Amino acid sequence: MSAEVGLTSTILEQGRFHLAQYGQLITESVRNPDQEYNWVGTLFAANYWRLRGKAKESVDCLRKAIYYAPVQYKHIGLLALANVFHRSHNSEDALGKPQKNMIVYKCTIIMAAELFQRY
Repeated sequence: MSAEVGLTSTILEQGRFHLAQYGQLITESVRNPDQEYNWVGTLFAANYWRLRGKAKESVDCLRKAIYYAPVQYKHIGLLALANVFHRSHNSEDALGKPQKNMIVYKCTIIMAAELFQRY
């Protein structure tokens, strides 16, 4: 996977941060001993790895973020994971065969459940 240049301006706030600074902020956030598990920090860590072009590391972070996220926020990690698969030319894993396709299926179920809870 190549680095996702399109994320750079958004995540680094139009040059306000350097990638190394962003990485340091994430490291401090994830290693905070006051929190049981920081799934949001892990989600941001996945974005860091996406900016670096490291799909495997990004997927590892997203798996953890999805696992620890509250049910109403799991779709964020699932969609990011599908995006990483697509950007690394593994779209079949993100959108492909029904027996392999659990990411989009789970995301759809979670989003539907969230809508039913609202109404």
